[in-house]
Amino acid sequence: MEYNQIKNYIERFKARVMYNSTYVVNYCSVETAWIAFDDVEAVRAKVSYAKEKGMLGYRVWQVSYDVNWVLSQAAALQDAITHQEDNKSGQNKWPHRFLVIICL
Repeated sequence: MEYNQIKNYIERFKARVMYNSTYVVNYCSVETAWIAFDDVEAVRAKVSYAKEKGMLGYRVWQVSYDVNWVLSQAAALQDAITHQEDNKSGQNKWPHRFLVIICL
């Protein structure tokens, strides 16, 4: 399902969204349908984790029809925030910039 379809599904069926902090993922279920997805907070947490661990990048799955680019912007914003914090503390855990291309 595309992200906008997931959001519409949740609203339409008034599905209760749960968060699994172990896997850092949101999920909901209605009858026999079960959907796992990342929301803005999950994206921010995953980008933060990658930078905290000094990873050189992260993999982005296709984000089809991101609603007003909220997921893409969350990743970019978290990257910028963490980069500023590293610079202020004199630590640059992720010294190399990289390009993330999301195909829609």
